[in-house]
Parts: sequence; C-alpha cells; structure tokens
Amino acid sequence: MNVDYKDEIAFFPVWVVEFNNQLIAGLVLVFEEDYASLANIAIDPDFQAKGLGKFLLNFAEQEIRNRGYLEMKLATHVLFTENVLFYQKRGGLLSIKMKLRSI
Repeated sequence: MNVDYKDEIAFFPVWVVEFNNQLIAGLVLVFEEDYASLANIAIDPDFQAKGLGKFLLNFAEQEIRNRGYLEMKLATHVLFTENVLFYQKRGGLLSIKMKLRSI
C-alpha cells in the first residue's frame, strides 16, 4: 500500500522506538470523544517478529486506558493476514473493535 502519512504524523500523537539511534518502530493514536483508534503501527522489517508489535500494542492499550478510554478501534487490510491473526489473538482489558478493509 502506498500511503502518505505526513498529515497523520503532523496532527496526532506519535510514539517511536529507537535502537542505536535508528528509528525502528512507530505508533500513532487518535483520540475521539468516545473511543481511541490505533491509526498506525509500523515496525522496520529487520526488527519484526521480536516482540515489538506486542510491546507497542500493550503501550497503546495502557496509554488509552490512562486517558480514560474503554475502547480501542483499529483497521487493517484483509490481505494482511498476519495483522488480522495478531489482533484476533490479542486479549486485553480494553474492548478492541477491528474493522477489515478491502480494496
């Protein structure tokens, strides 16, 4: 997918993970009146499958909970089967509502 994230990064809270002064992961959250959304989570391919996704999702859940939200929404493309399985297996205290997008 070819998406321009400049506006998302400019207008919403962003957290990053650095390793040896290299940006290796990032997270964007959007806070609405009744819920929060996981707008984006990205991990450098060289650092995937090392627990960073779980770390970032746990961090997002805690940040959302700290702000008083009980629900986190997210969306992923149906063809990203690893993402779909990752989110479906995810348990937690927040209600996670996943929307599957297609072309």
